[in-house]
Formats: sequence, C-alpha cells, structure tokens
Amino acid sequence: MTGSVKTLFFTVSIILIYWLFNSCAQIGSISGGDKDTLAPVMLYSEPAYADTGVTGNRIKITFDEYFTLEDINQEFIASPPFNEFPKFKMKKHTLIIDIPDTLKKPETYTLYFGNAIADLNEKNILENFKFVFSTGSVVDSFAISGRLRNAEDLKVPESSFVVVYRINEDSIPFKVKPDYLSKIDTSGNFSISNIAGGAYKIFAFKDLNGNLMLDPMEDRAFLDTLIVPQREIIVHVDSLKAGTILHDINDTTYADTLQRDTVIITEEHFTYPNNVFLYQFPEINKYQRFAGYNREKRGKLNLTFTIPVNEKYSLKPLNFVLTEGTYIEEINPEKDSLLYWFRDTSVQNIDTLQFEISYESIDSLNNPLVITDTVFAEFREKKADDAWKKEKNRDTVKTEKIEYLNIQPDLEKNKLDLNTSLQFEVSEPLFSIDTAKIKLFEIIDTNTVDTKEQKIIRAIRISENELLIQFRRKIAKRLKLSLAGKPQEEYFTQIRQADSTSYYFKLNDNELAKTDSLDIIIEYDNNFFFDQIQELKDTVKLGLSPQRLKYKNRDKDDMLLLAFLKPLNHKIELHTLNYSGKSGTFRLAQNPLKDSLKILIRDNDLRMQDTIKLSIKSLDYINLKGDSIFYTDTITMVYHEKEQYLAAYERLKPNKVKLIFNKSLSGNLNITALNFKQEKWYSPKFNPAKDTVQLNIFNPDISRKDSLKVVISYQDKNRHQELKEFSDTLWLINKQKKEFKEKETTKKQEIQAKAQIVHVDYPVKYNFWQDSSLLRIYHINTEWKADTKYKLRIDSMAFEGFLAHYNQDFEQEFSTQKEDYYALLNINIKNIHPDFSNIKSDSLNVDTTSTDTLIISKPVVYSEFLKNRTKKVLGEGQIIVQLLKTDKDGNEDLFREYILKEDKKLEISYINPATYRLKVIFDRNANGKWDTGNYLEHIQPEKVIYFPKNFEMKEGWEMNTDWDIGKSLIKSLEEGD
Repeated sequence: MTGSVKTLFFTVSIILIYWLFNSCAQIGSISGGDKDTLAPVMLYSEPAYADTGVTGNRIKITFDEYFTLEDINQEFIASPPFNEFPKFKMKKHTLIIDIPDTLKKPETYTLYFGNAIADLNEKNILENFKFVFSTGSVVDSFAISGRLRNAEDLKVPESSFVVVYRINEDSIPFKVKPDYLSKIDTSGNFSISNIAGGAYKIFAFKDLNGNLMLDPMEDRAFLDTLIVPQREIIVHVDSLKAGTILHDINDTTYADTLQRDTVIITEEHFTYPNNVFLYQFPEINKYQRFAGYNREKRGKLNLTFTIPVNEKYSLKPLNFVLTEGTYIEEINPEKDSLLYWFRDTSVQNIDTLQFEISYESIDSLNNPLVITDTVFAEFREKKADDAWKKEKNRDTVKTEKIEYLNIQPDLEKNKLDLNTSLQFEVSEPLFSIDTAKIKLFEIIDTNTVDTKEQKIIRAIRISENELLIQFRRKIAKRLKLSLAGKPQEEYFTQIRQADSTSYYFKLNDNELAKTDSLDIIIEYDNNFFFDQIQELKDTVKLGLSPQRLKYKNRDKDDMLLLAFLKPLNHKIELHTLNYSGKSGTFRLAQNPLKDSLKILIRDNDLRMQDTIKLSIKSLDYINLKGDSIFYTDTITMVYHEKEQYLAAYERLKPNKVKLIFNKSLSGNLNITALNFKQEKWYSPKFNPAKDTVQLNIFNPDISRKDSLKVVISYQDKNRHQELKEFSDTLWLINKQKKEFKEKETTKKQEIQAKAQIVHVDYPVKYNFWQDSSLLRIYHINTEWKADTKYKLRIDSMAFEGFLAHYNQDFEQEFSTQKEDYYALLNINIKNIHPDFSNIKSDSLNVDTTSTDTLIISKPVVYSEFLKNRTKKVLGEGQIIVQLLKTDKDGNEDLFREYILKEDKKLEISYINPATYRLKVIFDRNANGKWDTGNYLEHIQPEKVIYFPKNFEMKEGWEMNTDWDIGKSLIKSLEEGD
C-alpha cells in the first residue's frame, strides 16, 4: 500500500468515527465536566500531509476544534523560505494558508508553525506543529539535527535560525536566503527535516532584521565542514509463536510447527548526522566609525566610537591650542570611548570646540584606510527648573553654585572583604593629592565614664568681622579657620582667648565682612584616648546675630542673674523702672567670657520688692557704615519666696524621730501628743541650718508604742518679718519613713556619672596607590582585622581635581567580614593535556566539529581523532579557570580567575556565600582572555567548558573536588554541551 493510499484510508476512518460519535449525541443541558487539556488535532488537509505533486498555492488544514493563532508572524517559518510572507485565514475549524510565491519544482516544503496554534477556549498549544508537502514526485526525507549554544557561556541563544546552503561559498550567507532552515527550540535543539540529498554548508545566526541573510552586526555560528546527510533503514525480522493473542490454539491447522510460527518484519529509519554542535559568537566589527560626542562640562569632552580604537588615532585642534600638562586623555576599559579633560580655562570658555579626529578603519573590501572627521563640540548651559523665577525677580542677587569633586567608595552594604583593598573613584582626574589629609582609623569601642568628646558648643558672629568659637574641651594644638571654596588664602586671625575653651577671631577681608552669611570651616583637635590627637573639622554657616537675652533668674531676693547670646564687651547702663533708687544700687559682675551678668542688689528697699523692672543698654557693634547698633531691653525679674513646710519625717528607731523641713525654721517648734498622755517625753536637737530636727524620746513607755499620733506646729517668718503658723498631723510608726513633699534645696545634687561605650578612632597605617589601568580609581589597603569597624576620613581640599575642583570633607564608616564568614573551595585541576597513547584504536563516526573532512558515516580512528581535535582546541596556549558568581536568573559575574599551563591544585579562599560555577576557557593564543571567532577567516571562537554542577557555598564551608579537564573536553566534543 502506497503512502498516499495509507493517508487516504487513515483520514476516511477518522471522519467516520467523528460522524458516528456526533450522531449518537443527546441534546441536553451543559453539566460541566473535566477541563479541556488537549491541544487541537489535525483531522485532514488539502493537499494531504506529505502529499506529492502539489501545484496550488493554497493549503487548508482542518482541526478537531476551534483554534486561534498566537504570534504567527514570529512563530511561522517555511523551509525553503518564501520570498513573501503567507496570508493566514481562519474559517471555523480550518486554517487557510495562501502562499503568494511561485513554488519551486521539484521541492519539498516544510511549514513550521512553532507554538502559534492553540485551542480557542483553554489555549492548549499544539507544540512544534509542522506541515510537509512536495511539488515533485517524492517527499525528501533527509534531515540534519543538532544543538546550538552561545560560544562564550554555552547558554541557549534567543531567536536564532539554523540554515543550510547547497552552494559552498564563504559569501553565500551574505547574499542569498538559505535553501533550508529551522528555528531552535527553548533547549537550543534544531532539526532541519525533509531536505534533499547532497552536500550542505551549515550556518546559524540571529536574524535581527528578518531578511534571512547574514548582516555584519549579527551573531553567527558555522562549520567549515560540508555536511552530507545520510539515511539508514534497519530491518528487524522476528517470529511469533503459537499461543499468543494472534493465534487460535484450538485451530488444528496450526498443528505443524512451521505453520504455527508467524514472521513479523519491522523497519527503523535513522537520519544522520544528528549531532551537529554549533557555537554562536559575535564577530568583531572592524568598521570603525566615530559615534558622537558629549560635553556635559566645559572642561570635559567624551568621544565615542563604534568599536575599540587602536593606538593610531589623533586629535587636531582647529580653534584652540593644547599644550603639555593642560589636558589629560582617559580611555575607558572597553577602549571605545576617549575622555578629554581640559584644565586651561581659555579652552574651557570656548562654547564650541572645533577639531579633527583621525582614526584607522577598513573599507568595504577590507582595505585599511584613515578616516578624518571634523567635530564641533558645543557646550550648552543647563538651566535650573526654577530659572524662570530668578529671571522674573531680577533684583535677586545671583550666587554662583560651588562645584565639588566627588568621592565614591566601592562598598556593598558598607562591608569590605578581608582579601581586598578599599577602592574609591573620583569624579575627575586628580591634579594634586595631599596624603596627609587622608586618614584611616580603626574604630575601637571602650567603656568609660569620661567620653573625652570634643565639639563646638557655640560659634557666633559678634560683629561683621569678629567671631567667637567655644569648645567643649580644651584645644590641644591645632585651631584654624578658613572659608569654604577659598582654600588658598588666610582670612582669619586669632585675636584673643577668653578662657581655656573660648577663642576670638577677626575676619581680615572687609569685602567679605559685608556678606550676610559666611560658610566657615573650623579645623580643631582634641587630646583623645591612647594619647592620640584627634583632628576634627566642622563647617558652620554664620550670619550676623543681634544681641539678645537667653536666660534670667532671681533665686535670691538680693541677686539677679542674666545670660546673653554673645559677650557684652562695652559699657552697660542699668537702672530700674519701678523704683527710684539711689546711685550705687547695683554691683555688677561679669564672667570671663562676658556673656553672663550677675547683679547684686545693695539697696534693702529694692531687695524687698517682689517685682523689679530693669532697663539695660549696651553697645552691640558698629557696622561698616559707622552706625552704632545698641542692645536695649526691658527685663522683669520676680522673686517668689519659698513657704515653709515639712518635707519628710522618719522613725527608724523606737526612740528616735527625724523631721526635715524645706528651709530653716524661723520660729518655735511645738509637738502635741494625741494618742498618749501628754507630758515631757522628748528632747529636740537641731542641725546648724535649722532645717532638720531630731527628736530623742527618753520616756521608755512612749518609745515602746508602735504608733504615735502627734501634731507638729511651727512658724515661718517671711522677709517682711511676718510670722505664719503651720501644723501637720503625723502618725509616727516604728521603722517608717514618710515624705510629704520633695525637699527643695539650693544645693546642687551630684549626679553619679554612668559608664558608656565610646567609639575611639585609632589611627592605622595604610598603603595608598592609584589603579594601574583606571585613571580615576584609587586604592587604600592595610592588614585588615576580621570583624572590625574602620573609618576612612578625607579632609576637604585633600584632592585638587584637574578642573580645579576640591573635595569636601568625606567620611565613610565600614566593617570587615568575620573570618568564618567565608567559604573555601579546593579544586584539583588535572589532565590539562590529555594523553591518548594508551587508547584503543576503535572507530568513531566523524564528529561534526571537525574542520577538514566531509561529515559522513565513514569511521575514523578514535585516538587520532581526539588528538587532532584537542590540539585544535587547546593549541599551544593555556587554560583560564574562572569561578563565576551566579544569581537566580543565571547571570554570571566573575569572582576569581586563574591562568594555568600545567595541572595544579587550586585553593580558592575568601569566597562569599553564594552560588558559583566553574568555567574553563581554552586560551589557545595565550592572551589571557576569551576570544571570539571570525567567519571569513575560518576562525572558531575559543572553546569553553563548565563543571557539570554548581557549588552552593555556605558560611564557613569547605568543599573539595577534582576536575579532569581532558575528560570533560572529550565529552564536550563527543556529546556537545
């Protein structure tokens, strides 16, 4: 039975079963049922599947249910490809495909639908559906299959095609569409089926523009070998004995053994090759072009190129002059960007820099040439978002914004690995460095009562050109003032010292004295722990503040205390407003800083006044215009006399009672008994201040009583000599202490200081250097201690940038990791150069990565083949072993790298907890990096292999493993990756 008859019989049978099933159905209500999980099934087609002699341009495919097309433009491809994309229509269960092209004859066409077809309701996908037909008399049945990977990381490329050509010319992929093609699946597998016999050139590429031809910027993969597809049919002959389900054992015709056996013949069809391994790579673009410029600052010019520039380039200024030392050239790590920094302000001030840039490239015939481009690099000022407001208010004084040099440390969560240096980047190249202003400290925690903390308590501008700075502790040696943004001039002079912690400074510049607000940098020191001198710095913004009263107090009737914002350095005029006293009513006394005034009242009549109103006047300062600015104020002082009361009492012993009053007793003290017979039963004893009295109970009968109820009567004489009577009823219970009210006292209670943790910045010696390859990267290193806090401090003006910008104060705290935080991986790398001398000479089908033979079924000598292939992969070079840190999305980041020429046991220490992969690059040209391939020069990319499993490294773990490089390489060559 021919293939077409078989297909017809199968189709008719399906239709008959489908009709019988539907004709027996009963009409009724829908009652649910199991969810549909089946994809659409093709019932029949016009022409039939794998039909021959097809002449029309329309194909109809009928499915068993309603369906939909999803992303058909992306999923559908035809092999051989059509010149125009087909038109798709859906009519009930039928898909109609109209092909606008004229079909070739004879040719076998395969239509790949990918995952575009799904049922209408549940979207169950008919995966990898394809339809085959032939315009000739036969359906071609050869096939080529294999696997495609990215050459550098062995990942599956996205949306790549695998194509074959009958013409064996290097330029063919650039000029015409392929003869046959296929897409890779999500695992990177491909199969180009139903192709004609012959020799084929195989290729793969990522078709970015959809023209099915190779373009310069598209990744590609190739084999230099021509592939000759083969088909093998294996016939299996078997016999089935009597007694099986296919025989009637009761039938006497099977009595003869020869007649009872049934011969079964089956065929297996195999197509070769099915192990074509392709490795896709990005080819280096040799067509160098100038991509553009960026001039975000006047002194910064960035030139970008399409590919890395070589050393033979030049920049020729047209409207400016460059002299040695006035500019710096910086090249990025990828070498496709040139960054120029211009220090000369005459160059910076040119709005449009004109120059010629010359560089090497190649023409369309790969001939070398030099390209010269003329560039007009324009600088445009960026307007702030609120610029329109400033323009509207033209009277606003325009202040130039100060630009500082920025420092950016390379720290993740303020943690530093023990085996690395502290790295930071500056925003522009450095012109000068003052290493004395770079300090590294170890932060030591100490438990102490005296924290020895130094800080500025008060910084105030007394007048236009005079300042007062007050500190918490005495200055050890260094005290200096400067203005922010003006580092090279001395603007301040210390004129006097008020006390051990307070200093006066004079501003020397009269023009600056007119400024409403000054940003002043105060540099000072402190005699700290471990005999170290701390060097500290603060920036304060000081405006001219008028004098004002901060505090007033009249605890005593004859004493007034006033505290002011700043010192009273001039004559003080003081008199009362509500009392016409005599001269000499007051005696004034100032503290050493003259910001506090103690007023002693000598007039007894004035002292007896509860409320005193004072008028005070003193010269504050004289401004630059010569005007005298006075401080005048009216101050009301009220005296509240304390009223006598019993603050506390206690009876800790049966015969002793203590009474405590809030102030000295002025009159008599009487005690009257209430619950026992009143008689002489105690003797009083007063302390010198007469605010505490002890009662000694000498009557034993009374002292034996557990509870004594008494009335305490006492008198209070105020300052007007008026007596007032007070009394309290008490229960004096044995061993009882009772406080009525909190005792008021003029004595200051001593508060016991509590110990606290103090962070001591202990200086650490360090090494400081510039990165060898990156211009703006600097390193600081020392013998880091595990699990220790550190602080990096860079004082302002430690760095002067090439564009004359200075850094502000910079401080960064960080800590090192714990020693047991890290993991350890021991790898025994062996068999880098495999030895095949002892391998038996058995046979092996030709591997598809061979570059010097046709890929056919002819066997080759196994050991000789592997020797040859390994030599081509390894060359005379070396291997690069990489430990890669991976995340959950499979992204890889290089963690550690080793270059080996011989077998070696690697001890990889200080590994951060994470997931890692091991990778080997066969660095055949020994340049220390992975190199891509070149199609026209017949150069394959350098081979890479991965260790078969990942390493999940935990804190404190140690893992040991062996890696037979030769064995892994052979496995990769035989089986792919």
